[in-house]
Amino acid sequence: HLADLTNRGVSISGEDTTVYNPGLITMTDQEKDYIVSALHDVPTAMSLPASSKEALQSLLFVLDPLRTYELSSYFKRLPLVAAGAYVVGVAIMVVARDFFPVAYVGLVIGAFVIPAAVAVVANGV
Repeated sequence: HLADLTNRGVSISGEDTTVYNPGLITMTDQEKDYIVSALHDVPTAMSLPASSKEALQSLLFVLDPLRTYELSSYFKRLPLVAAGAYVVGVAIMVVARDFFPVAYVGLVIGAFVIPAAVAVVANGV
């Protein structure tokens, strides 16, 4: 079981964990998600000074550098959005073949870029 525990999760062994949790070398994905979710709730729950906000943002960047928490609502809908864009793209290719290159770029921007940007901005990045 010990080998199982050390092979999963997010490695934080580069951090100096001996001060607050001796022996901690990994954090499970569930633990990381819980901490990131709680850290996102901190600014709405209380008023923080600027230095604390900066520290909070740097901690969030260390735990979630790709901002997957903010994009999680978009990732849940991504398969449906991609399937819809694919069907529309095939229909445009069959009906108006000359218009397809322009439509393809529009579908990519409309289905992938804009929703992702809205999800990031709506979550206060």
